[in-house]
Order: sequence, then structure tokens, then C-alpha cells
Amino acid sequence: MPPLPRPGLSHVAAAVVAASAFALVHGAIAWHMFTLEGNDYITHVGMAEALYRRGEIIMPHFLYHLLIAGAYAAHLTSSFLLAARLVVVGAYALTGAAVYGALWVVFHGDRRIGRAPILLAATGALLVAQPIQHTLWVQIGYLWNDPYNAPTYTLTRSFAVGAFFLTVRFLFGRRRPGWRILIVFFLTVAAGALAKPSYLICLLPAAALLALLRILRRAAVSPGALLIGLALPACAVLAWQYRHAFSGNPSLTEYQDTIVWAPLRVMRHWATDLEWKFLASTAFPLAVLLLHWKTALRDGMLQLAWLTFFFGASYAYLLSETIRWTHGNFIWSAYISLSVLSIASMIFWLRQVSAAPRGSWLWLRELACLGVLSAHVIAGVAMDKHYLRFALDRF
Repeated sequence: MPPLPRPGLSHVAAAVVAASAFALVHGAIAWHMFTLEGNDYITHVGMAEALYRRGEIIMPHFLYHLLIAGAYAAHLTSSFLLAARLVVVGAYALTGAAVYGALWVVFHGDRRIGRAPILLAATGALLVAQPIQHTLWVQIGYLWNDPYNAPTYTLTRSFAVGAFFLTVRFLFGRRRPGWRILIVFFLTVAAGALAKPSYLICLLPAAALLALLRILRRAAVSPGALLIGLALPACAVLAWQYRHAFSGNPSLTEYQDTIVWAPLRVMRHWATDLEWKFLASTAFPLAVLLLHWKTALRDGMLQLAWLTFFFGASYAYLLSETIRWTHGNFIWSAYISLSVLSIASMIFWLRQVSAAPRGSWLWLRELACLGVLSAHVIAGVAMDKHYLRFALDRF
């Protein structure tokens, strides 16, 4: 990858629009979620206050609580509730900027795709897209791009995007990274794990497997950067989290449980028609893969994205906790890995659109992908309108 130019004013403006719109719409929905009793949002506010007042770490992924406590301690907000709300809104804005930034990095030199309106439209589609379905409420069984009701998931999404594309950069090429990008890589992975480890437990084994295969085949790879930027922070944080949550040893955290092999135990408890819901959730990435299979199977970015999603879906459908098994905590791995897979599939598809000759019959294939993507977006817009109306009616 050659050195990146400075983004033009149009791209900066488009990134600001994407970040602001996502923060405004989904932030308004989240703002209302804090008023619902028994919701994850208000529960996390209590955990943040416990961290601030008594130094208690209730959950091993405590970055959200730390940011709330930090904002309150610095007198940036008058209450823990306001701090929690602002952190979530900021997380939505950061996700919007991260998705646009990923698209710009790939397409900034493409005259057909790299224009600000096209990248903004692609970013909007990725942020809005939801499973193709008729219900207007989130239901377990579908794999949601944004399930609306988990602030730790919202916080970790931008870190997941950054960790994925930095891993792609060093997994598929020999590069001598500078210390600055290594620090960014290290901190992105560590922060993502402390926000919510659901994505990292998928990315780490997927990247390790592909790196091993590439080393055995003597293909280009940057093992030093992957070890320092990905493996070191991931293993350190995940080992600490496992020890304090699942090992059964005396813990710094109050969250204690064990992991068991339990195929479909959680999903079948909450949902039926799992096959249909899986297809309705993954229709766009599947369409891109099946309609471009010869090229897609050779694309390193898609290889990593699909393998990561394989681990995420496997955790969701095959693993469970012993005590809190009805919480379905491993489902988050499927959600977040599908979200990143959708971004990778969008990038791959836009590359095919850019390369397709004008007037070629190959455009029929791209129109089919566009139709499937549109169905995801229409479903997401309907859900956003429903949740936003529900929130605004109660302000």
C-alpha cells in the first residue's frame, strides 16, 4: 500500500456527515434506551458508578465503564447517566467515521468508485443494513448488524473495523511497519478486547490460521507486525479476561461462569426457523461470494472476513455458558463478525463494479448484488424509523 494522500475536503465532509447521521439517529434511539428498566444500558451505568466509587470491576470488558467514570471524574458531565449517553453517541460517530475511512483507504485512487457521494452512499448502506425480515423488533435468531440495545457492542464496532483492516494489511504482504502504526494496531486490538472481546476471539484464530498457511506456502506475510500488533495484546487481554471470568479462580471481577459445548442450546431456546433467519441475515455477503466465487475465493480480505465469521457463527450456535446461558453472550461474536464481513463484501463488490466493462452482461450480476443489498437497507430503514419513532414519542 503506497503512502496515503490527505483526504480532500469532500471526503472529510462526507465522513463527518456519515458519523453525524449515524450518531444522530442511532444515538437518539440509544438515548431513549437508558430510560427502560432492566435494559443493558442502565445496568452498565451502575457498573460504571461502582468502578468509580469502589474500584469494583464487575465485568472483564470494562472500557465502557472506564470511559463513563473518566468523563464524570473529569467533570465533563454532571451525572454518570449523561456520561454513559455521550460515550454511546460518540461510539456511533466513531463507527460511522471508521467505516467511511476504510472505504476511502481502499478507493481513494479509483475515479469511478472513489468519489465522496458514492463512498457516502456505501457507508450509509452498511450502517443501516439489517436482516431481510418483516418484524420491526430485534429478535434472537437473526444476526443483527446493530441490535440497538448493547452499549459495549456499539463501543467495540469501530475497534473491530480497525483491527480487521490492520490485520489484512500485515497478513497479506511483507511490510516493515513503523512504530506509529504498530502502536495504533496494538492499542486498537487491546481497546477492542476491553470494550467487548466478542470480535477478537474470532479474528485471532482466523488470522493465526491464515498466517500459518501463508508461511507454509512461503507467501508474503509480516509476522513481526502481526505478533506485536495483534497476537501480543490479544493474548494478554483475553487471557486476563478468561482467568477472571471463566477459570473458576478467585477473581477481580464479579462476573463468573464457565463455557460449555452446547450445540443450538441458546438459539433453539429463543428462536425457530434458524436456517431462514441465518440466510436472511447473511444474504448480501452470500450473494457476493456465490456470484463472484472464482475471484472471491482468491481474495485475501474475504478469506479473513469469512473465516472470522465462521468462528463467530460457530461460537453463537455451538457454545454456551453454564449459569447465564439464556443471556446468549456468544451470539455477539456472530453479530460483530457479520458486520465486518459485510464491510469486506461491500469493498470486494465495489471493486468488481469498478472493473466491470460498461455495457457488459456482467452488470446483471452486479445488479443482483445491488438488489440483495437494497433489501437489507430497506429492512434497516424500516427498523430505524420504528425505533426512532418509539424513542421520540417518549422524550
